Amino acid sequence: MKISSTFISFLMLLLSFNVGKPANSEIYPSLPKVSSDATGFEVDKFTMKESDITILTENKNDPRYTEENKSDAYTMESKGGYLNYIFAEGAKCKGLKCKRESLWTHYRYEPYPISIGVDTFNNLIVMIFEYDYFLFVRDGNKWVKHVRNYKIRPTESKFASKDTF
Repeated sequence: MKISSTFISFLMLLLSFNVGKPANSEIYPSLPKVSSDATGFEVDKFTMKESDITILTENKNDPRYTEENKSDAYTMESKGGYLNYIFAEGAKCKGLKCKRESLWTHYRYEPYPISIGVDTFNNLIVMIFEYDYFLFVRDGNKWVKHVRNYKIRPTESKFASKDTF
């Protein structure tokens, strides 16, 4: 299944709308509090750069080992502070780190992510899987993970349709 970079950008934009709002958000209760000063709004003192993201992928020669930021395992698209990592066919993401802090590790029966979206302005990371996504939000000095379902699993009808038009 191929996810377009437009969809990932739209999802990142949609999720970032909740970050700049006052912190009594019902949707994501762990979002950082927003403080206003003379320079405008400031969301947390934590800052991210492209070089802070480490993606661990499976070594194709020996699956027991992982490789860091292997460029042939994914396509990286960057626009401003928004980064999209779209995994190549057959590539297996085994872990995700930000500033050497482990955010996610693949376990035996879990699915592999299709893509990862990073919003460096609002300190958001979205891991997109086939049927759900993980949202990582910075809360003070730690990362908080939210799991969301965004697709309905495909089902097959047990009965043939008799409707004809």
